[in-house]
Amino acid sequence: MSRGGARPISGPVPKKPRKRLLIPRDLQNNSSDTTPLAYMLGIVNGTVEFDDAKFRAAVAAAPYCHPRLDKAAQSKKDELAQDAKSAAVGKFATPSPPKLIVNNK
Repeated sequence: MSRGGARPISGPVPKKPRKRLLIPRDLQNNSSDTTPLAYMLGIVNGTVEFDDAKFRAAVAAAPYCHPRLDKAAQSKKDELAQDAKSAAVGKFATPSPPKLIVNNK
């Protein structure tokens, strides 16, 4: 009876090779500068024909290509800082520190 040695199913599991995405050649060389936002606006304006697969892809890709306008203009942190500055005026203003007078006579 043998003890030890290599066991047939021991060790790390070998990784399977990844499948490559095959893109047709006519789409590989397509150098159109249409952004997802431009495509969706074209659908709204009626200049582009609606395609469900392209529309879903444009909706999914839009957050990665275009920042949200309200987020780009002013963030929540900036808005809170501005509100704090406007509230710290008048009655709720920060008082001045005490004056330290030294009499060396």
